[in-house]
Amino acid sequence: MKKSASNPLSLATASILGQPPSRFLFILGLTLFMLPTYAVKSPQPVKILADVVEVNQKNLSSTYRGNVKLTQGAMQLKADKLQVYTKNGALQRLKAEGNPAHFTAPLRDKSLATGEASIVNLNSGKGILLLTGNAKLTQMGNTLHNDRIEYNLNTGNLKAGGKNSKNRVEVILQPSK
Repeated sequence: MKKSASNPLSLATASILGQPPSRFLFILGLTLFMLPTYAVKSPQPVKILADVVEVNQKNLSSTYRGNVKLTQGAMQLKADKLQVYTKNGALQRLKAEGNPAHFTAPLRDKSLATGEASIVNLNSGKGILLLTGNAKLTQMGNTLHNDRIEYNLNTGNLKAGGKNSKNRVEVILQPSK
């Protein structure tokens, strides 16, 4: 990763926090990578509970409103509203809105990754996970917080903050045990 002022997760930022940058990026990468991969490729069934569901056959979408809870195995997503778009039976796009919307996903090491944001967008076709509005990711006590966090599932690249962000990026890393 290049060391630059425009990159909020630069080597300098991680060094200031007293942690090797590779440790943080590894943990964060696992956190972000596993949720969409688990949700999209898991052989387990998806269960969605909501107060109301509306299905639009024309645009292949469904909208769930009111105390929405999506579960697939140990992965959970809770939101006030969830919009799901499919194409040829496959998930194309998902948008969860809440105050905030919350998700929990198990990782390969059996730990849990959690996240929250006002809006959680998953674009499977483009491979982009975008958290906006007081976005926060947590794993093993380590957190990343900003009003905008974007993760590219195809490249593994992450961006928090930047010109579309109103706030500075906050990263909290727990000491190694």
